[in-house]
Amino acid sequence: MNFLNSGPFGLTVSDLSGLGVRRISVGGSLARVAWTAFIRAAREIADKGTFENFAARDAECRAQRLLPRRPGTAGAVMTLASEPDPATGRPVGLEVDATPARLPGLVVLEGRFGRLEKLAAHHAASLWDAVKDNGTLWPYMAYGPF
Repeated sequence: MNFLNSGPFGLTVSDLSGLGVRRISVGGSLARVAWTAFIRAAREIADKGTFENFAARDAECRAQRLLPRRPGTAGAVMTLASEPDPATGRPVGLEVDATPARLPGLVVLEGRFGRLEKLAAHHAASLWDAVKDNGTLWPYMAYGPF
């Protein structure tokens, strides 16, 4: 299961793994964190004329070690586990088996905060009870209220 995490939900990587998650995606969250820091520092300069937020910078440029150059950019070398792309000559990985994975069977995932299962007709009554009097929900629905 893939989990798209866009906020501090209180779950750790270990918690998600225990729920059956095998891939965690963060979407644009890392960019939003960076923009938040950018805006905070820019506001400080504009409002106070100070640069204290610059103390939070990565003075050791660890990002360059965490995110090294992609193959094909300056300094890229061929390895035994790569071959040149026929069109560009840039190193690419070796050909892999492209047989699609077997679709997962129906499972029910039980978590600390909820349960995830395929929607079925027997869910209708409890779903209706949960939303029928919730006036704030209907603007987000495609149709209704009934």
